[in-house]
Amino acid sequence: MLPNQTIQPLLISFKAEDGTLNWIFNLLEEKRYTDLAQITPTSTIRAYPSFPVAGKDGNLYLGFGPTLFAIDAETGEPQWKKIIEVKDGWQNNLENTFSIGAGTNGIYFIVKQAAYVWPPDSTTAAHSNFLYALKLDQINSTSTFISTEEIKWEPINIFNSGGPILIGKDGTLYLRGYNYYEAWGEPHHIYSFLRILNNGEVTSTPLDYSFSPQLIDNEDKIYGSYVNESVIALNSQGNEIWRYYGGGAPNYFVFPFALSKEDILYAPTPKTLFAFGQ
Repeated sequence: MLPNQTIQPLLISFKAEDGTLNWIFNLLEEKRYTDLAQITPTSTIRAYPSFPVAGKDGNLYLGFGPTLFAIDAETGEPQWKKIIEVKDGWQNNLENTFSIGAGTNGIYFIVKQAAYVWPPDSTTAAHSNFLYALKLDQINSTSTFISTEEIKWEPINIFNSGGPILIGKDGTLYLRGYNYYEAWGEPHHIYSFLRILNNGEVTSTPLDYSFSPQLIDNEDKIYGSYVNESVIALNSQGNEIWRYYGGGAPNYFVFPFALSKEDILYAPTPKTLFAFGQ
């Protein structure tokens, strides 16, 4: 919340050595500031941006509404933006959680496409998630729309699946696989572990539980949790390596997890910080 009691979508940078403010970027105004007092909007915006992801090119990537931003991590200056076009009555929004992954020469992001029913009903909408992939060395920073030359592969419909988007050593993407549907009035849940290869080919491993991947190490081991009760490690094919049960409520595991340079996994609960060696 800003000093004048309004709410705005902001990306804020602090200096790691002393915690002092570095810069502020207002995603709504698309403008950089150096102090919160400089931002004086008259209205509140309750839309949420995605979590930022640091690229190896020195940029931060994050989404707000239908727009993907690239912002210089050091200066806070915008480098480029891409707007996901609205087509055939669908509304596009980047998922406001862990929806972006930045590779050596690719930026990957999940867009939720929603079509609301007619007459309007805010509680009923058809939607699906699409995974986009752009080639960073082909980005045209002077255009806000995505060109054919910038596309690594055509957007992939991943249905209800989502991020975070983890990237392996060979560029393979790993995501949480999930699909929900109803048949004869009964709900059905399909869980899986998704892999997207460099050419856009999708493979998956069925799972009999809901797995939320969070981190990947230098050996392409994937760490995540099962309904916040257990920490689970999978190999790159989706096979379980180990599992640790944290005791259940109220000692649920909470995100984010952290991974050290020595591949020590840290997983917090409201009362305890767990550390897992290799």
